[in-house]
Amino acid sequence: MFMHTTKTLDMTPVYQRVFTPRRFLDVYRKNVEDIVSVKILPPKLGSKQFGLLVVEFKEPTYKLNLSFNRSLRKLYGKRKRQSVSSKRR
Repeated sequence: MFMHTTKTLDMTPVYQRVFTPRRFLDVYRKNVEDIVSVKILPPKLGSKQFGLLVVEFKEPTYKLNLSFNRSLRKLYGKRKRQSVSSKRR
């Protein structure tokens, strides 16, 4: 008897995302109709950064949750992380 196994991905809808100002401009140009609101998160005092922008979208984007998807870990195994010193060689 043949047994069929179903593989699924655990996806979570995300309506808000946080962007840097540079990345926000790229997203804004491509998705201006899909943006509901934008909130500015100012930088910390003394920081050389420009802060961040929290963007709320009409339609969700989907985030893949690998930490909960054990079947993918079994299928592909754990990723080996390279140390910083080995990347520079």
